[in-house]
Parts: sequence; C-alpha cells; structure tokens
Amino acid sequence: MKNCRVHPSHWLISTQAGSDACAGAFGAKGAVKATAQTLALTTLVAMEMLKALSAVSLDHSLLRVAPWANPWLLAGVALPVALHLFLLHAPWLRGLFGLAPLTKAHWITVAKFSLPILLVEELTKAVGREVDRRERERRRAASSN
Repeated sequence: MKNCRVHPSHWLISTQAGSDACAGAFGAKGAVKATAQTLALTTLVAMEMLKALSAVSLDHSLLRVAPWANPWLLAGVALPVALHLFLLHAPWLRGLFGLAPLTKAHWITVAKFSLPILLVEELTKAVGREVDRRERERRRAASSN
C-alpha cells in the first residue's frame, strides 16, 4: 500500500508497479471511483440538508426553535433527501450516475463527516448571540453617559 499514488486524472488509483494493489483495498476497479463519488455526494447532501435544518433560526439554537416549526423547511429538506435516496437505491440510476450502493459502514462515515456541521452552526449562532449581547450592552452604556 505504500506504493499507492493518485493518477493526475484524480480518480485513477495506481501503483508504481502498475497493478491494482491500491484498488484492492476498496474493491474492484470501477467500484473504487463509484464508491468514492457516492460517499462524497452523500456526505455533501447530508451536510447541506443538516445546515438547512439548522437555518430554521439565524440566531436561536435548534434546541430553542425546532426545525418542525417551519413545515416548508421540512419539505425543502425532505424532497432532496428522498430524491438522493431514490438515486442510491435504483440500480439503473446508480449506473447512470456512476454511483455505488452504500454499506452500513459507509453510512456511519457519512454521519461522522456531516453531523459536525450542526455543531459548527450552533457555535456560530452562539458567538453571534454573544456579539449582539455585548453590542447592546455597549450601546446602553453609551446612551446612559
């Protein structure tokens, strides 16, 4: 495996010896690209949908304003998720888009890389609330002088 390198085309994995030693770590030749593409696409879709759910409020935490407070937001997230799942489960569509079926381990990987976006969004909101609070205090102090 130490001889593995990525071909300049960015998707063809090869070795110095020119064999498929690297591809063997991920599956058959074509499955390497398809699995990688599927994992990347699914992770991006999951991240964007989680980010959309957290946008139910620009200032308040998801713990304070739940996503179901906005049914249009839920519909706007459910539709792309349903379409993506259909894409992943319809063999003829997977073939058309060059994707591969995902295993339970793959879905865990998707969750590991996409769920942290919720933490980032919540931290951003908390920092924004603190900045707003300090600004209000500064204005009150300035107007009382």
